[in-house]
Amino acid sequence: MRARIAWVGLGSNLGDSAALLRSAACALHQLPKSRLVALSAFYRTPALTADPQDAPQPDYCNAVAAVQTALAAEPLLDALLAIEREHGRIRQVGVRWQARVLDLDLLCLDAQIIEQPGLSVPHPQLQRRMFVLQPWHDIGAAVMIPGQGRVATCRRALRVPAPPLWASQA
Repeated sequence: MRARIAWVGLGSNLGDSAALLRSAACALHQLPKSRLVALSAFYRTPALTADPQDAPQPDYCNAVAAVQTALAAEPLLDALLAIEREHGRIRQVGVRWQARVLDLDLLCLDAQIIEQPGLSVPHPQLQRRMFVLQPWHDIGAAVMIPGQGRVATCRRALRVPAPPLWASQA
């Protein structure tokens, strides 16, 4: 099986978020048939909520990692979910928009387009999320997102300012 680049979004808004992202990046590097080849800067972004009336949440620490891997999409997703669990993430079926100790999203896997239950690649809505596009732009501005265009083009199209760096990296 040939190696390809998986682009992984990392996020946390509970606990020591920057330390959790660094630990998750180390875990990504240790995946079988894989190695971490790049990690973006960490950015501070407000938490998204389903309703503006929802209780406020702490800001997120977000980053994007590039992982060279020979894993197929499904085993890679399983490995990402295992890393989340190892870091204390408990996923509740049907519950979205909650604070998270760690969130790992498979954003893109080379030029693959995958639509199946529990797995959509490229990740839905990523072209509308500056908290994904800015860190991804740091390490892969020229990457082509299938069906969307280059990361740099998608980032420019949002026409919103970049989020600030996480305090420990400012």
